[in-house]
Amino acid sequence: MKKRLSLFVMALIQLSQMPVLAADEEPVAKIRATYGSATLSAIEETDRQILKKEAEFLQFNGAFREHYATPNKWRTRRVNAANFTAGALANAGDITLLSQFWRYHNDPGVGLQHKGRLEAGPAIVLSAYCTLGGLTALEGIHDMYSDYRAKQKGFDAKTVLSKGKKLKGELDALIDARQKQVNGATDLSRDDSTRLTAESHFLKDCHDLTLLEFSRLYVDSRKQKAARDLNTLGTIAVCATGAFPGAYDVIRGIQKVNLKDVGGGGIGFLISGSLLTVAQVLIYGGAAVTGKLSNETVLKAIGEGQCKIADNLARDARALEALNTSSQEQRGYTAISQLLADREALLNKERRAHKHEIVYSLIEHAALGGPQIAFGTLLTRAGYHYTNNPVKAFGDVAVGATVNEVSWALWQLQSTKDIFSSEIGFHKPVAVEAFSLDNSSLKQLQSAVQ
Repeated sequence: MKKRLSLFVMALIQLSQMPVLAADEEPVAKIRATYGSATLSAIEETDRQILKKEAEFLQFNGAFREHYATPNKWRTRRVNAANFTAGALANAGDITLLSQFWRYHNDPGVGLQHKGRLEAGPAIVLSAYCTLGGLTALEGIHDMYSDYRAKQKGFDAKTVLSKGKKLKGELDALIDARQKQVNGATDLSRDDSTRLTAESHFLKDCHDLTLLEFSRLYVDSRKQKAARDLNTLGTIAVCATGAFPGAYDVIRGIQKVNLKDVGGGGIGFLISGSLLTVAQVLIYGGAAVTGKLSNETVLKAIGEGQCKIADNLARDARALEALNTSSQEQRGYTAISQLLADREALLNKERRAHKHEIVYSLIEHAALGGPQIAFGTLLTRAGYHYTNNPVKAFGDVAVGATVNEVSWALWQLQSTKDIFSSEIGFHKPVAVEAFSLDNSSLKQLQSAVQ
């Protein structure tokens, strides 16, 4: 009895000393234990498993991109409606403001006898800022709810990075196992050795491009989220400063017949216009910083050396095609080569388009914010420099409002254009692009490795 007890205790001690594998390490250990044979048929089976894991990784990349990059039709419509409504109100308010101050700029005393007419313009502008700011804040809350839903579906940054790291580990284990099989094989002909070497180069290219694709998608998703959130905060800031102290102080200055309050409103419009002008610089700058940090994060997770562009993929694919490979294998190689090439081309095309979009957006916001800065400057001068000269003060307000109408007219034109262009895009037939889960090359790859 004592002998059995001692043996049992020793067994427990040995079990306690065995290494415990983390959950994401178990599949890797299983792969290394399974693919140990060095026969040609075993190597070919490993090739199939590598392509199968590549297909799984590429399908995950496609699903992830579809989640974050597909335009949200109703969100776009809500944002467009908010911009259009605010622009219509602001145009109406600014036109009212400039018409009334031009009407009474030579006789301010008569104008002050009809304060309601003078207050109407800034009051409508105030409602425009409050409308846009309030709707933008609500959209920001909805974005947070959407992020929560995305986390439940496994598309938050932490889960996506963990999934990518897991797939990369399994793919690495398969490629390492294959290399050991090739090194240990002794019954290979010269043609077999040549083919296996060519396949090794090709599979390494596919491996690198798949990881590069994942890292680019991860960084792009983080940049888009940062830009979205910064745009929300920037719009709220523009509206808050334009409304308070902007339009509100102008109304109060008219009510109290105090030009210094009007000058305070000018400062509010000056800040609001400045924020609108530099908003895109801050948004794209913030997104760029987020992208750099995200790139460092993903490289730590999957390895910097694994993310080099394999320029020789097409060359290695052609070399492999010239060798005697089975039709089933060749079908898989052709499919993954085409799929990776198409996806990389699409990402490069979108990157170039994004650069043009940045330039256009910077010019657009400079055109929108510049007149508002001029309006704020003239209101400030009217309130603080012409305190004892209401005729000149009224004239500055009228001139400033007239200049500012350029900004609001451009805003309205742009919001109208956005509505029409987005609706036309929504009603176009949805094309099956490279990252679509219905892509023919992806379907062919999945079929070839079954």
